[in-house]
Amino acid sequence: MALAAAALALSCRRDAAPTAAAAGPTVDLLARFFDVDCRSDTLDLPFLLSRTLLERRGLEEVREAGAPVWVWMAGAEARVDLPFLTAGAKTARLRARCKVAYGPRLPLVVSLNGRVLATLELTPAETDYVVEIPSSAQVPGRNELRLEARSAAANPRRPVMLTRLDVAPAGAAKTSAPSRSADGLWLGGAAVRYPVHVPGPGVELEIAARSGPGGGGRVTVAVESGGGTRELAAVSASGPDRAPARVSVPAGPVARLVISGSDAQIAVLRLRLPAVPAPPSPSTPPVRASRPSLVLFLADAVRADLLSAYGNPHPTSPRFDIFAREGWLFEDATAQSAATRPSVASLLTGLGVDAHGVVGQGSTIAPALTTLPEALRAAGYATAAFVANDVLSPVLGYAQGFDSWNVLPRRPSAEVVRAALQWTRERRAPFFIYVHTLGAHRPYVPAAEYWRPFLPATVPRERDVNALVLRPRLSAAELDYVRSAYEGEIREDDAAFTELLDGLRAQGALANAAVAFTADHGEAFDEHGHRGHGFLLYQETAHVPLALSVPGAVGGRRIGAPVQHIDIAPTLLALAGAPTPPEMIGADLATLGASAREGAPPGRLLVSRLTYAGADKVAVRWGSLKLIVNEEPDTPFGGRFELYDLAADPRESKNLAAARPETVEYLWMESRALRSVEEGLRARVGSGRKVELSPEDKEALRALGYVE
Repeated sequence: MALAAAALALSCRRDAAPTAAAAGPTVDLLARFFDVDCRSDTLDLPFLLSRTLLERRGLEEVREAGAPVWVWMAGAEARVDLPFLTAGAKTARLRARCKVAYGPRLPLVVSLNGRVLATLELTPAETDYVVEIPSSAQVPGRNELRLEARSAAANPRRPVMLTRLDVAPAGAAKTSAPSRSADGLWLGGAAVRYPVHVPGPGVELEIAARSGPGGGGRVTVAVESGGGTRELAAVSASGPDRAPARVSVPAGPVARLVISGSDAQIAVLRLRLPAVPAPPSPSTPPVRASRPSLVLFLADAVRADLLSAYGNPHPTSPRFDIFAREGWLFEDATAQSAATRPSVASLLTGLGVDAHGVVGQGSTIAPALTTLPEALRAAGYATAAFVANDVLSPVLGYAQGFDSWNVLPRRPSAEVVRAALQWTRERRAPFFIYVHTLGAHRPYVPAAEYWRPFLPATVPRERDVNALVLRPRLSAAELDYVRSAYEGEIREDDAAFTELLDGLRAQGALANAAVAFTADHGEAFDEHGHRGHGFLLYQETAHVPLALSVPGAVGGRRIGAPVQHIDIAPTLLALAGAPTPPEMIGADLATLGASAREGAPPGRLLVSRLTYAGADKVAVRWGSLKLIVNEEPDTPFGGRFELYDLAADPRESKNLAAARPETVEYLWMESRALRSVEEGLRARVGSGRKVELSPEDKEALRALGYVE
């Protein structure tokens, strides 16, 4: 089973006394119960609210210690998926009341899959209601339950409160919905469908079950793939002391393991698969210089495909192209976010966004985290940063570990580079410098010499680029004109990068310096209906340039393996011979660059996170596949799940989520496992605490277009 390597390394555990067949790390599928597809004819409100895969819109959950779960309808309409095992007739029971302001009687229309089932008359007093659900209104699988409050108010706020929503087969004795507890997984006659990927033969599932007070019963294990279902085994329920059964799982592409119980009282005690180990390191380690100086050059808001090294026919990056040809060009580098602060926090900590917790305005890098400059300084490096983007405020933790943090707010890229060269001129090696330019970030104001080569033949009547950018719609000619200014900015950044390399060479420091070039995120130009960055995670903002030059190593390689921002900090620490903090789970890019392997490491997942200005999104990469999860309450972008195959569809125009639901579920489950580990680290170190922004911070955000 191909799993996220980081999640395995941090969350897989060994049995206290494993048998020979089960020796080694295992994946506890029971722990992932809430993140997978579970179908049952008996449902309740706590179960529905606990399922991360289910669609829910317009509900605001409220939980209080010692009190039952209850929800408000946020507005006039709410929707929730009901995952039925069969389409047999059912009875729904609701307990609800309306807010006094919308009474004394408020009609609530209840429908399933577009068919009206009942219109309830709600009052401010909590009342129980019964709604019959005929077979003809259902399908096996997901069914959309819609609640619509017919309020006279134009935009009612929290008109209805629900404290109960139960569904059960019509006329059946009362049973419980599936649940996970310390005793195991109580199936309640349900079917739990775990998406798995088994890359090779010899994989065995461990399963043990016990029956309830009535005794008897069994658990069936089946595999669902290609539209068909094949039973693998039936495991009899037994006592807790009996050894678990072992079921061979066939190798193949992503499929579903279907675990179902024949009796409402059966509990699954153990459900585990062996973990797939990470791929071995190359037999020939990369050549590393002795304690090289380290240079991290970040060009803010530069998207990869508009550099000529990545295929742009316009010569936007002549110096970067040479640098990439002489070193290693990573063709598929993904930003940790589409906003500056979380991406740079990942660069400096080697952690994903859910781990360091920098998700929006006011979030800070926790002092308990060991940053890249701190680890390098402990290894004897002098460290300095030269930053044109002043939203990276020291009060938010970005200066943590630097000997010198120098802010040159919105200054030309060349000035930032010259300040860095002045510092290196006065320091002995080894040193680490972080140079963050802002040339390609809005506003687009390239110098004429850099803009001129990219001007289109037809110039629009409105020649103020930044006035055009603010228009909701642009003609093709206007958009070309705006993009030409952006390309001019990239060319200006490239010239600054040239000056940095030439200056280090003149100082005699470049020969023994490892240099990395990247960006924090890209920039959109209406590809998916949006301009700029910070709102979407499509490739125009997620795909960033990344090239690395290592002294003494053979360069001239283009590496196709997907990599990410979190790989840069452990790479630089490895080059310095400095210990890597255990929480840094990224790959050593120098090892990958020296390896003969061109493909992605098997099973490696890359997770990007964007929580900013109303956006709430997760992007998951696995090989050429990319899953985007839109978590906003009412997203206009292609539904909650979007799945793309970037090899066949690099422009992300064909959403495969409906056609490949098992792949969506697999990537969602695996990414949830990784994010759970990251969130646990965040809780331990106190990341993501809020601080009050200073007037200078707010002004910096306003100048960059982040706030009005």
